[in-house]
Amino acid sequence: MADDKKLLAEFEIISLDDIVVVQDSEGTSQKEPPERTQNKNEIEIAREKLAEKLKILKEKQKEQKLEREQIKRDVDELKRSNEERRRREDENRKVSAKQEKGVEHGEESKSTIEAKHAKFEDYEKARRAELEKYLRRYRENHQNPELKRSQTSSLSRGNSKTGTSGETSKASKLGKPNRRVRRVQSERVWEKKRIQQCEEREANNQTLEE
Repeated sequence: MADDKKLLAEFEIISLDDIVVVQDSEGTSQKEPPERTQNKNEIEIAREKLAEKLKILKEKQKEQKLEREQIKRDVDELKRSNEERRRREDENRKVSAKQEKGVEHGEESKSTIEAKHAKFEDYEKARRAELEKYLRRYRENHQNPELKRSQTSSLSRGNSKTGTSGETSKASKLGKPNRRVRRVQSERVWEKKRIQQCEEREANNQTLEE
């Protein structure tokens, strides 16, 4: 811009008021002096040059703006890549530290895992034994009612002959609900015990996974 102002300073800026029209005696106008015409042409040329320079300057400013934006994007990308690289390095250091610690305590960890597996196997054996015991008791409880009813009916008939049928019936009525109550209670106790064993097994599984 300073060069453009300097360029314009070398020329004389004129306006239409500075142009003088000279008329002859016949009333016809004469042409402008050659010096004025030359100055006018030089001013137009200077204006065209100035406009061209301004256009070039705007294009350069636009290019510089695009370059600055691209540089900013490159800097942001470089920052992200550096952060990612540092994060990976930190993770690698942590993994290396864990591996070194695992090598130092490898034998101890191995023995601990073996002990946990042995304990888990013992627990599984005990659980299977309890389950088989529960199933056997369950089958017996479903098979014995028929036998008990037949025994109760035969006993009632025998007591009726001796005149004690009323007392036997009363005893059977009182004894049967008591047996049912005991059976229900035992089943509830077994169910609670089974749930507790399942919870212990889940806890052992989580411990082994860790």
